[in-house]
Amino acid sequence: MLQHLAGNADAALATMRLFLKDNRDGNNAQVARNVVVLYTVKKDLLPEAKAAIEDYARHQPQNPDDRYRMELLMADAYWRAKDFASVTTHAQQMWAAAKAFTEARKTEVFRRDEILMKSGIYLTEAYLKTNQKDQAVALWTELRRMAIALPAATLYRDTTVRLLRLNPALKIDQLFDSSLTPAKTVLPELIGKEWIEQQPVKLKDLRGKVVLLDFWAPWCGPCRYTLPNFARWQNTFKSKGLVILGLTQYYGHGGGRQLTESEELVYLREFKKRNALPYGFLVADSDMNDFNYGVFSIPTSFLIDRKGVVRYISVGASEEEVANLGEMVRTLLDEK
Repeated sequence: MLQHLAGNADAALATMRLFLKDNRDGNNAQVARNVVVLYTVKKDLLPEAKAAIEDYARHQPQNPDDRYRMELLMADAYWRAKDFASVTTHAQQMWAAAKAFTEARKTEVFRRDEILMKSGIYLTEAYLKTNQKDQAVALWTELRRMAIALPAATLYRDTTVRLLRLNPALKIDQLFDSSLTPAKTVLPELIGKEWIEQQPVKLKDLRGKVVLLDFWAPWCGPCRYTLPNFARWQNTFKSKGLVILGLTQYYGHGGGRQLTESEELVYLREFKKRNALPYGFLVADSDMNDFNYGVFSIPTSFLIDRKGVVRYISVGASEEEVANLGEMVRTLLDEK
């Protein structure tokens, strides 16, 4: 490993080959195979790299992140060689490793979303190069379902964009039809320190209602743009079963000055009253809600149907995005 850390490619590769002659199993052997793949790909010794990955798959322990990285090296090498059939093979293994990583370590949200997206992109491009567009559409449809089930807002947005690029004819009501969403999604319960003008409530207790979770902050300009729409929807549709909850957290400032937690609560109450927002806020003292829902930017909203299933995720505050969210609110309220 010292040769590897020093960047001595020839010496590192020779040493790892020698090590693997007498050490076929165990963690050190698997690490050695990772290093062999790295340097054999760099040297364009792809058959040896492929054999090392196959050996890795036959031995223990196995780490899906390591498998993903090895398959990525292979897929990239074959892409440069324009061997798209081989790209497909290794990108499929990338995809399988990314799903295994998600299952085992789904709370590592940044890495999880990164490898799911990158494997999806490689595999999609390989499918398109080999005239398998339907397979590409199916891939992004599956990843979209995974993003709902996790849930993962940014991943959901990115997969939806990709899906629409592949099939521009898809309409908003088709893309978010109830038949395309997981029926048994169990959403993370909300975590917070303080409720403002809202009795503490759990999502499971809101079954039978259409719930809109709005991740926002008072200092966020795009968030402020959406608030009048949310206020109008809550006033108009409360009797039909709409419940909006504003999710924010302590940021330590507001109104252009530094605030203590107690001062920030006062500021939020005044903000709510000043903007005539007729729904409650939950104030958290950590990022746990953001991580649990894969929220990396605000505003982000989750629309949950009467069965407790996420049916729409809205990221951003464009006029089109707000209009689509409003359309979906009405659609879910009209469902039996």
